[in-house]
Amino acid sequence: MKKRILALATVSVLLVTAFAACKKEDKNDIPEATPTTAVSEGNTDDSTDDKDLTVDKNDTIIETIAFGGDFARDKGSLSFYIADGGWKVTGYHYGDDMAAGPIVLNGATTMGTDGPVFLYSDEENEVSFTFAAKSLTVAVTKGTAYKAFEGTFDRMEQTAPAPEILSPERGSSLELLGRIALTHYMTKAEGLPECMINLSETTLDNAYMTDFLVAYANLFLSTEVTIVPEVSETSLVCGISKEALNDLLLTASAGSFDVSAFDGSAKNIVAKDDMYYIPCDGSFAGGLTVEKADPELVSDALVINGVVAKNDGTRYDITMTLATSADSAAGTAGVRVNTVIYKQAQ
Repeated sequence: MKKRILALATVSVLLVTAFAACKKEDKNDIPEATPTTAVSEGNTDDSTDDKDLTVDKNDTIIETIAFGGDFARDKGSLSFYIADGGWKVTGYHYGDDMAAGPIVLNGATTMGTDGPVFLYSDEENEVSFTFAAKSLTVAVTKGTAYKAFEGTFDRMEQTAPAPEILSPERGSSLELLGRIALTHYMTKAEGLPECMINLSETTLDNAYMTDFLVAYANLFLSTEVTIVPEVSETSLVCGISKEALNDLLLTASAGSFDVSAFDGSAKNIVAKDDMYYIPCDGSFAGGLTVEKADPELVSDALVINGVVAKNDGTRYDITMTLATSADSAAGTAGVRVNTVIYKQAQ
């Protein structure tokens, strides 16, 4: 069975609108022409360094630079994407003291007037981001808060899933069951090539469900990370409503644990205004595929495929076979997960 191929964004996996800045230079070193803008997918050929090169009918070399996307290097990453009508940057970087936690950069940027450059500024800091085809160069022109980001980040290539691969419908009960099964694997059995989890024999107390929720946020909510100053000025968080959290906990625990028993303060999960804000460090991300978009949910063999990609390059492709039964107490899906058999692809 084909699996979805996902690329891990170290902070988030985001939908990016890509543009390209092109310039022409002929073989006799005639001075550069004025850059033009065009839509481009970019070139994934690794034989060039920081440039995607093509040749037109007149043997003119064309350099293609795609804006937006995800960039990473040791101890840090940056993501550029369009939101609310403008370009935004989100990133983190660890300094020499890893225990001190990451430096977080998050906010709106403006496009510079000279080349493929974006600018970020606040009251005390100014940072420029210069795009190349396969890299991004960061320079700090004012302040010291973001000095750790200076230097070059490599572009992380995104591989789109094949069109015949099916994902569960967004917000469907099938998606929820798949998410729960994959999160239990990362919470209780990460890395095991084959295993079975029997939820009736698993202690689903507050400590376990707190770890479960942190893993769930990394797997499936990393596209929704943001800075909420009143919650944390340094950590990226993602929010889930109290109602949605209650449904998630009930379905994940077969109705034995709900939001009234949940206290996530040990992992810095903050409850505020009927929302729960979960720290999300982007250390891994997940996805789901299925053979049929609408299989029977109550089944002894409901098959959902999961994939997890981690920051360190580790990847798990897992076939999950769920045994489920009808249970009105198990959240709005009305289905409880009794056991899950996991098998990693070789």
